[in-house]
Amino acid sequence: MAITREILNQIKIDFYTGADTQIFDIPIDDPFWEWFMNNANHYLPCHACDALYPVGQNMAGNCFGNSQRFSVREGIEYCEGFVRVRNSFIFHGFNLFDDCVLDCTIHSNQRHFIDDRGRLPIDYYGVVIPNNRYEDNITGDNINNPINLEHEIYNYFLDTL
Repeated sequence: MAITREILNQIKIDFYTGADTQIFDIPIDDPFWEWFMNNANHYLPCHACDALYPVGQNMAGNCFGNSQRFSVREGIEYCEGFVRVRNSFIFHGFNLFDDCVLDCTIHSNQRHFIDDRGRLPIDYYGVVIPNNRYEDNITGDNINNPINLEHEIYNYFLDTL
């Protein structure tokens, strides 16, 4: 189900007033935003899966690479979009299992995230990115390599046009 224009407008406000534009610079009137609104879904965290993430297993700030590797390793879906924390949105990569969020980056760095943001995310909005877009970059030793990988959402959007 698509997200609302109200949610999209809040995401855009937070995106352009925060540091996310350093990662993903896109004009405010780009057709990407309409595409995102129509293709993104709302997801909630899977709290029952917290034990999957030992503290420090995944590096804070490397959500795209952490989640892409986790997706390939576990055979689950990968999503890119935004996470809401304390009524502000942050550009983020995360995983899905049965439409429930598994956030390997945040869960293995909970204390760091709470210290930085004041609490853990409550809502996730994202688009599923097919594994075949990035899995060739995650082979052999790379499956456990902690360096971050690039986000895929804008290129995925361009390929859907």
